[in-house]
Amino acid sequence: MAKKKSGNGSLKKSKSGKRQDASDMTGNKNQWTVMVYMAGDNTLAGESVWALTEIKSVEFSDQVEAIALFDSIPPEVKTQKFVFNQKTQGVLFNGRPALLEDLGKDFNCQIPSAKKLVGGKKAKPEIIESASDYRLLQSFLETSITKHPAEKYLLVLSGHGSGAVGDFLTSDNPKGSLSITDLKKVLTAIKQSMLKRKIDILGMDSCLMSMVEVGYEVRNSVELLVGSEGFEPETGWPYRPILTTLNSNPTMGANQLAETIVDEHTAYYKNFAAAGLSTDQSVCDLTQMSELADAIKTLAELMMDNLSNSAVQDAILLAHWRAQSYQSEQYTDLWDFCELLQGNNCPVPEIANACVEVQKIIQNVVQHSAYYGPSFQHSHGLSIFFPWKDSRSLRQYCRGLSFAKDTKWGSFLKQYVEQTQRKMRGDSRATPEQPLDKSLEEVKITQTETPIVIPVLSDFTNDGKAPPDGPRVPPDGPRVPPDGPRGRLKQGAMKNSPIFFLRVKKTKSAVQ
Repeated sequence: MAKKKSGNGSLKKSKSGKRQDASDMTGNKNQWTVMVYMAGDNTLAGESVWALTEIKSVEFSDQVEAIALFDSIPPEVKTQKFVFNQKTQGVLFNGRPALLEDLGKDFNCQIPSAKKLVGGKKAKPEIIESASDYRLLQSFLETSITKHPAEKYLLVLSGHGSGAVGDFLTSDNPKGSLSITDLKKVLTAIKQSMLKRKIDILGMDSCLMSMVEVGYEVRNSVELLVGSEGFEPETGWPYRPILTTLNSNPTMGANQLAETIVDEHTAYYKNFAAAGLSTDQSVCDLTQMSELADAIKTLAELMMDNLSNSAVQDAILLAHWRAQSYQSEQYTDLWDFCELLQGNNCPVPEIANACVEVQKIIQNVVQHSAYYGPSFQHSHGLSIFFPWKDSRSLRQYCRGLSFAKDTKWGSFLKQYVEQTQRKMRGDSRATPEQPLDKSLEEVKITQTETPIVIPVLSDFTNDGKAPPDGPRVPPDGPRVPPDGPRGRLKQGAMKNSPIFFLRVKKTKSAVQ
């Protein structure tokens, strides 16, 4: 996308020669301002442009504006901000319909430098253009809210996502990403310094973001969360039908718009089920997240207290194994897990009762939910981090997210992966601390060693070469960042393999 030319367009301009936005000219509040933040400096660049053209094609009313930021791949293409409203419809630029490159304006934020050069002069300010930098997100929100005030706000974060654990809104040039704690920091600042209230809807046009942990972190800054527990196709949200519906009824409430997003998303991808694509999406009321966190804490404490009971441990393992899962079985649908756990003849009635209470609150939190296709059919709106084994991700999770501490879910996970870890082959000991037979040698596989694994096929096998020959670009993959520089798989050979093994001293034969 080329840089916008200046000077000869026929767009409305102010006396200063600069183009004005609709809300700047009228001084009136919109009913809705839709802010779409596109982290497209990665494999989603083309899909982001497609989304922008879909937004541009919408017939806007005078009560709705869409403001989009797009960070693209080429370094020579600056990060751009676009304003779509009634004033930009059908405009001409040099006698022709305006293109995206005509409507975009360079956007960045400047951070004053604390450094001083020789002679006492201050160093030049730092220029932030990467969408993976939380400071650019905050600047975009501040500018959009100031110049396009509204009664209600929808913020959509569009890019790669990994849920509560891992990278979010990744960029390739330079490498970077946001964290969920970064997002919490930005939204808290916007609420306190500008809106003085919560954002009406936070939409996640990203993979794996409809999680209890995500909702809990932003609960004090957002009313409704719209997102998917599973993978979001690379094509992303169907912005044209969503915004068309909004503009036909601009006074609709936040709940109605959130439900519209889910319904249009599901309808958009129904035809792709024939190609093996599955989708899910939900609306969650974050005003009830604290109540849900309390119920999860009760469940976590009961499971920890009874995890040494082999019958309870087996019931939890079976429910975990059977439950709807995502992200290589690292995330689990919380409602489904509770349903299976209480149905596994759990010998502790209090655990079953706690499961029922969690389910009741989830049903109140999840206002609207839909799925299509077989892969995510047991999705009920909210997933939770539930790994099979200890990892760096688990340790970061326990340190970084307030949910892990406040609900004791992090403590439960650490105890769970420790007590369910498989013992070494040939070793009947209950714990590694007990002495070994003198004829055996204990060998530990360190974190730096990489076990050989057999790759498995992804749920998404489309090679991405299908041409965009219709009104909708065929989806060609999930919106989840590649797992490492070469996309290597991390799936191991066991759910929770031991980190030690035994071999007979001075021989190569394995312990039987």
